[in-house]
Amino acid sequence: MLGFGKVPATVVLSSLVLWSWALCVLAVRGGGGLGLPAWALNLLGPALAVFLAGVVTGLLVRAIGRFIVHHEPLHRADLVGKLCTITTGRVDAGFGQALVSEHGVDLTVDVRCDPPNTLQRHAKAVIVGHDAEHHFYTVEAYDQPLAPLPSGSQRPPAA
Repeated sequence: MLGFGKVPATVVLSSLVLWSWALCVLAVRGGGGLGLPAWALNLLGPALAVFLAGVVTGLLVRAIGRFIVHHEPLHRADLVGKLCTITTGRVDAGFGQALVSEHGVDLTVDVRCDPPNTLQRHAKAVIVGHDAEHHFYTVEAYDQPLAPLPSGSQRPPAA
C-alpha cells in the first residue's frame, strides 16, 4: 500500500527513523502550548510521530522508487549453455575452474569434464550441465568435434 518494497530496506528504515525522531521532537517540544497534560503529550506524541513518519516515508519511497532499477538475480542454472574460458591448467572429473562473462560481470565457477579432453588454460568451453548438490558445472570443449553418432543414425543437416 505504501510502496515500501520498491526501494532497499535500509532506505525505508532510515527514513522511518529520521522522520519518527524529527516529528517526535516537534510534538513533544511544540505540543506544550496545546494545553494537554504532559503524560498525554509524552504518550500520544511518539505514537502520532511514528504514524506520520510511515505516511511521509511511503510518499518518499513512491517518488524515489521510480528511479531505482530492479535486476533479477542470476540463477546457477541460467549459466547452462553459456560459453566460458578455462582458467586452470587442466579440467578433469575432479578439478577445474572457468570464467563466465554474464551481464558485464566475470564469474569464476568450478567446472568438471569427465571424458578425456584437451581443456586447459584459455580454452573455450560450453557449460552443458549444473550439479547443484556438489556445486559445479559440467563443460565440454567448444571447438571439440561432435561425438560420433550411434550406428544407423544420421546427423541433421546444418542450417
